[in-house]
Amino acid sequence: MKSEDLQALILHKELNKLNKKLFKTQEKWERFKNSIVGAFIKDEIRELKEQIAWMLLDLGEYKKALAMYKSMSWTTQGETKYLGIARALTETGHFNEARLFFEKGLKRFPKSMSLLVGLGNWYHALADYTNSLKYFKKALKYEPDNKFLLFNKGAALFGLGNYEDASIIFQELVEKHPDEIRFLIMMGYCHLQTGYSEDAARHFKDVFDKGYFEPEGYIGLYVAYMDMGLKSDALSIAREGLKKFPDEDPDLYLITADAYLEQSWLNEALDIVKEGLKRFPEYEGLKDTLKNIEDEIDNPDKGKKPPFMLIIRLIALTAILKKLLKKR
Repeated sequence: MKSEDLQALILHKELNKLNKKLFKTQEKWERFKNSIVGAFIKDEIRELKEQIAWMLLDLGEYKKALAMYKSMSWTTQGETKYLGIARALTETGHFNEARLFFEKGLKRFPKSMSLLVGLGNWYHALADYTNSLKYFKKALKYEPDNKFLLFNKGAALFGLGNYEDASIIFQELVEKHPDEIRFLIMMGYCHLQTGYSEDAARHFKDVFDKGYFEPEGYIGLYVAYMDMGLKSDALSIAREGLKKFPDEDPDLYLITADAYLEQSWLNEALDIVKEGLKRFPEYEGLKDTLKNIEDEIDNPDKGKKPPFMLIIRLIALTAILKKLLKKR
């Protein structure tokens, strides 16, 4: 079972428990609604609905979540309502409406950590790292030691190309939280971008040693090996990652194609890209790579290395940041 499927199963079980608890609590409120106890029960109902609505968002049931948030009170649940509606709108592609809800929410709750982080994530999803960094910094004023906020700040700096500053943050996070896998992975990518390929490889291997096997780990180790000139090792790790996750990440097809191209195996690279397009037919990186390989086969460059190979690696690297931020 894929890790995403397992997580969804766990969330569904928890959601069922919360719904049953909500039903029982609502029955209790009917008995005590005219008493002092009723007020406390009403608060419990509000908290349960907030938990359920957020869990619905995590499960991708955006319409149900949006309906629940809209039913909440602006007076007693205003901050939660702004955040939930904005996230639901973001997840369903209504980006401008989502931004308005975040901004309106911050006018009313200017010190809301949740809304500051939510708007930071909104900008991050659009690759506007300057603004995402601004909101993450604002949130950090209220919780300067929050490891997730520090991670977000580091990710925004990474997106801006400030790899040295990002690496300082991730290094501190790795030292304080050595078992947080995404901190290790981002440290690895910082090492890649600053030219320390051997250190990067060490971090990615550490990720595997801790039992964490995910596409971004394979992609990172592949790039590290390739930068070190270890083409055979790079090819092996690309194949291993693709074998393990054939349906989860199109970038694994890209790096495998890249590894074949490094060996001048154009036909093998072509076949693997076509296989990737069968599973991910809308992925632009694979489409562009297919065209470039076909052009190279039709017009061989007399032994020169195809110029698009570095582009393949760039596509794979730029996809990492958004994936990791989503896995918080």
